Formats: sequence, C-alpha cells, structure tokens
Amino acid sequence: MKASDLSYPDEASNIPAESREMNTAKARLEEAINVHRSFGDSEMLAESLHSLAALNLDLGRPYVALPLLEEARSVFQGLGDEVSSVEISKLLSTAHMEIGDPKGARRQLTPVLSYLRERGESEALIETLSSLAAIHTGQGEHRKAGINLYEALETSRDQGDTKGTGEVLRALAKVWLRLEDLERVASRLGEAVDLLRGKGLHRMLADTLLRLGQLSDGAGDRDSAEALYSEAVPHYRVTTERKGLADTLNNLGVLAGRLGRLEEAEEAFTEALKIYNAIGNENGKAYANCNLGVVLGSRAKHGDAQICFRESLKSSNMTRNGYVIAAALNNYGIMNNLLGDREEAVKSFERALEETDALEPQMEQERDLIVAVLENLSRIKVAANESLDDLCEYTDNRSIEVDALEGWRLMRKGQALASRGLLNEAWIMMERGERALGCRGDLAPTRLVWSSIGVNDWLSADGSSGLSGKRAS
Repeated sequence: MKASDLSYPDEASNIPAESREMNTAKARLEEAINVHRSFGDSEMLAESLHSLAALNLDLGRPYVALPLLEEARSVFQGLGDEVSSVEISKLLSTAHMEIGDPKGARRQLTPVLSYLRERGESEALIETLSSLAAIHTGQGEHRKAGINLYEALETSRDQGDTKGTGEVLRALAKVWLRLEDLERVASRLGEAVDLLRGKGLHRMLADTLLRLGQLSDGAGDRDSAEALYSEAVPHYRVTTERKGLADTLNNLGVLAGRLGRLEEAEEAFTEALKIYNAIGNENGKAYANCNLGVVLGSRAKHGDAQICFRESLKSSNMTRNGYVIAAALNNYGIMNNLLGDREEAVKSFERALEETDALEPQMEQERDLIVAVLENLSRIKVAANESLDDLCEYTDNRSIEVDALEGWRLMRKGQALASRGLLNEAWIMMERGERALGCRGDLAPTRLVWSSIGVNDWLSADGSSGLSGKRAS
C-alpha cells in the first residue's frame, strides 16, 4: 500500500519508516524494469528483476518473487552469466522453501552442485551441500542429508576450513541424533570440540560442549557432563549467546543439586532465570523455576518453593512442555502435602501423571519422572488406605516398576495369605512389602524431580532450512 492510497494524508506517518522505504524501493524497481524492457537493456533488466524479487522475499511475498526470479535467471543465462544464474537458482530454492515446496527447492539446487564442483568453488559448494542436507532433513530423508554432509565435510577439510568443518561436523551430529545413533552423535561432536579448541570460535565451541555435555548427562556420566558444561561457560560469557549460557547454567545447577551442593545450584538457577527473563524465553523459565523450587523445597522453604513451581507451570503451559509441566506438578504436590493440603497434593500428582502419558518411558530422564510421580501418588494413597489397583494396571501397561506399588502388591498378597491361616508366609510377604515401600510408618511423598535440558532441545531449536542466497544486487 502506498502513502498516496491512504484516505487521509497524515495516516502515512503511521506506516513504519522501514516499510515506507521498502515500498518506495519496490515502486522504483518496477518502474526501472519497464524502462529496461523498453530499451532492451538485458543486463540492467536482469539486475532489477533480481533486486525486486529479493525485496518481495523480504516483504514475505515468495509467490510474487518466483516469476521474477525465473525471468531474471532466463535473462542471465541469455547473457551467458553463469555466476549470476547460479545465485538466482539458490534464491529460487529459498523461495520454494518459503512457499512450502521442498521438492522444488531441491530441484533448483541439484544442478548447481555440478557447476560448483566443476569450477572448484569450495565455499559455495559446502554451503549448497549443507542447504540440500537441510532440505532432506526437513523431509525426513536423514541418510540423504548425511551423504550431502559427508561430501561437504571432505571438501571443507581439504580447504583447511576450521569453522566450516566444525559446522558440518555439528550438522552431521544432528543427523545422527535424528536417527537416534547417540554413539555417532558423540563421535562427531567430540571431533568438533577437538578441532575448535583454541581457535577463537567461542560460540560454536561453547554450543558443541553443551551438546556433548547433554549427551553425557543423559547417559548418566555426570562427571563428564559437569566438566563439559563448566568448560562451555567461559566461552559463552565472551559471546552474545545468552540462551546457551542459561541452558548450561541450568544443567550445571541440576548436577550440583543432585550432589547436595544446594548453594551452588541456587546460584546457577538464579543466574539462568535472570537470563531467561531478560530474553523472554518461557521454556527456559519453566526449567529454571522448577529447579529453583526444588532447591528451596529442600531447604524447607516450602512457600517460596510453591511460588517457583507455580511460575514454572505458567511458563510450561505456554510452551506445552509436557515434561516440565509434569515435573512442576509433581514437586508442587510434595510441597502441598508438606503444608498440610493433602487434597491439593493428590490433584497435583494425578495431573502430573496425566501429563506423563505422552512421555517415552525408555528415555532415562522421562522414565525417572514417571516413576517419581507414581511413587509419590502411590505413597500418599497407601497412607490413606486407598486402593492402588488402577495404578498397578497403569504400570503394567507401560512396563514400569515402582517400589511403592510393588510394596503394596506384596502386602496385599500377605493379607491374602494371612486370611488363609498361612501366618509365617504372610509375615514374610508383609515384611517384603514394607521394605519395598521404604518405610514402616511415614508414607509421605518425598521424591522431588530435577529438570535438565536434554540434547533433543538442539533439534527443537532448529529454525530455517539454512538456505541462503544473494538478495540484493
């Protein structure tokens, strides 16, 4: 919309300056294209078509950009300008991705590879191979993506390109992560770390250390995880990457908290939360508040812990992070019970259990959360002499073992044996049941849950396809 089209002259001032400038540039380019056509100036026509197409992409109009790019490429080809034709093909690929046509994007890039290989243009070849790999990944064709990336890796190594090699190694690690081959993920990330250390590439090194730390953390190697996270922190601090620093601090806090180093954990969570608040990251706020609540609850600051868990739930409900929702509800239930509100505690545990339905029990962190929720709910119900038949059926369907439920089953068997007069066998069974419950009197739910940010967060953080192209002449 042009300012002259507005109903009132002063309404033009309501259009952001950047938009006015872009609309003015668009009008001038359209006029220039008409002039170049009338004078038969092919070179200037191609350049103007290219610029107008790029401007339309910047304005979010890929459908308008496509025919302009097709015409620009045709004119460049007629002029024998292969370099510009290749650049237009890259931009066409971007436009196809923006209209949701990955196959069209791939068709634009595939012939570019041959040209770049023949010309020995290594940097552009690596970029194009990486873009193709991103397209394949978006379509779930991970092995095809791997083929592209292995060629890019070989090319970047031949060129002695440290940064490029590091980027490709990390991209390969993501492919293996999507294929759930964690051993190869660790191998590629380890190669990248060895390559990047001491090269001044702080941001890339810090993020690679974080991902490798998350892998070690998830595998239960917490000593290695702590060392990797600790190495990442000073590298993050010399960059502007705040989210990565906060994620690392959160996970360091969890490791410290599990070892009872609560003051250290609180310091890490407090700094992480400050960063998440500053950058408006609700998912991070959910994790950090949940963990800070565990620290406060462990220090008997139950009211303060409740506030943290409520804040965590507010953030995690916005992002629909089922893991953190369940963890916060579980921990909130424990605080409610400690403050004498058993009814609200049971509701919290039951809601937490509902949230775990979408979690994968075979993943260690998620399995630990499911078990904790079931353990707490079982204990609070046993203390009130309520039946656990429904929870037993639930665990049978998910192949999960819970000490409290096993204890209840054994005690039920003991009661059955006693009713048949088999008192000795009943006593043995009841004793086994009490041992499984972990107590002889107090059946309060006590199993708090820490929340580390796992390596799969790396995948969910993926944004664009990584395609790039020259948008302006």
